[in-house]
Amino acid sequence: MNKILVVAAHPDDDILGMGGTLAKYAKQGNEIKVIFMTDGVSSREIKPESSAKRFECAIKALKLLGVEDVSVANFPDNQLDKIGILELTKHISTVIEIYTPNIVYTHFQKDLNVDHRLTAEATIVCSRPTPSSSIKQLCHFEVASSTNWYFGESNFSPNIFVDIEETLDLKIQSLKFYDSEIQDFPHVRSYRAIENHANYRGNFVGITAAEAFEISFQIS
Repeated sequence: MNKILVVAAHPDDDILGMGGTLAKYAKQGNEIKVIFMTDGVSSREIKPESSAKRFECAIKALKLLGVEDVSVANFPDNQLDKIGILELTKHISTVIEIYTPNIVYTHFQKDLNVDHRLTAEATIVCSRPTPSSSIKQLCHFEVASSTNWYFGESNFSPNIFVDIEETLDLKIQSLKFYDSEIQDFPHVRSYRAIENHANYRGNFVGITAAEAFEISFQIS
């Protein structure tokens, strides 16, 4: 059994990036903890719901996938660049010290969204493979309308694919707790496009549906 830590900037990033994988890993009996750095809504002029309601949605969405260990740091939404990497690193480091995961997932460090980038950077710092670290693998997930829209920079280059044919429906069901974030097709963050992308990633490796990840390091 693995102890998996997911560090996401906002509630819904976790589902968009690896909802099918989380459901699969939970079914296999792995221990999973998800932490959010911000509430994901408080910076907006027109809020889809309150911070408390968004966190409630996060809990329900993850519970549907079989994940019940969830927390939020309450750093300011879409303003992590005002906090500084040190404070972000301190928070994540404390979680890692207490939880002692052996696998960590976070954002891709070249995402368009500033919170995604800084969450990834802070997580990478905290996950350095030192002799005393419990972490044996660090992976990065992709988020629709963020990872794929950072044009002209280093592209997300997945090198591991998780078969989610049996859990793709659960991913879509869990995203319905964030229905206000879902757009009409052909927007990349529409239900149809999300399913299409899972099929596309699966077809990369000869299967029906997959979620793709880029590994920073793996110790075996």
